[in-house]
Amino acid sequence: MKARITKRNTNSVIVDINGKTVECALRGKLKQSTEIFVGDFAEVNTETLSIEKVYERKNRLIRPLVANIDQMFIVVSHNPIVDLFLVDQMIMSAAEKEIDTYIVINKEDQNPKDFEEQIKREYAGVVKNIIVTSAENGSGIQILKKYFANKMSVLVGQSGVGKSSLINKLTESKIQQTSELSEKIKRGINTTRTNQIFSIGGGMVIDSPGFSALSLGIINPAFLAGKYTDFLPYATECEYRSCDHIHSENCGVKKAVQEGAISQDRYKRYTILFEKYNDMWQNRYRRNKKGEKHK
Repeated sequence: MKARITKRNTNSVIVDINGKTVECALRGKLKQSTEIFVGDFAEVNTETLSIEKVYERKNRLIRPLVANIDQMFIVVSHNPIVDLFLVDQMIMSAAEKEIDTYIVINKEDQNPKDFEEQIKREYAGVVKNIIVTSAENGSGIQILKKYFANKMSVLVGQSGVGKSSLINKLTESKIQQTSELSEKIKRGINTTRTNQIFSIGGGMVIDSPGFSALSLGIINPAFLAGKYTDFLPYATECEYRSCDHIHSENCGVKKAVQEGAISQDRYKRYTILFEKYNDMWQNRYRRNKKGEKHK
């Protein structure tokens, strides 16, 4: 029987079979495999309660390490201070895997109004939609829940933005542990240790551990420009089809930035990320000699 893996243990996995969770053993080569992830589909022997094989997946994310994802919901808040470099890279990571991306502005009851306006200004038209919520007072929770129907979704973001609190509100339970922000360093304490799947709104949602850094690996920097969807309407005015939107003077994207059609802050982050990945790309062979993989 085909079932979805909802949790990975050392020598076993938890799978969902028609809404029921069952623990199944990993045997033989599968027991040693590091290539079995939350979200994978597996063939289950219901008599021996063991995994016979893992099916080919349609996509896989590195961080969080999950598979067969339809939608990514990037949760942000004003406190802890949002890292927009991280948000940009998560959007590109999802775009590479053909995963629909949304932004959830959580803690509506605490965020200053200009924070919400900033996020909408920079990402409207970049992601599928922006949903504003409060896990504290329930604002926007029912709207968010509707997006999960018939989909496999993952909540990602920095520690402390309230992903686990959202899960608790969405499931109307206290199934996930939560914690207060550290007042000393204004950072969240990571209460989610592993990727966990929950049935919500007619779909399945993964609550992932928070993280503060992400690298897309060694990629061709030309990939970045093509994944900045808000740049694409203006890229048609560039002098060169292969324009990187940095080094050419006759660039439609740079003109759009000057005219205010594209956020200057978002464009500045793009140039910094471009140079970062361009440096990695130019030195990829040197890195490979040290045993690093190149993508």
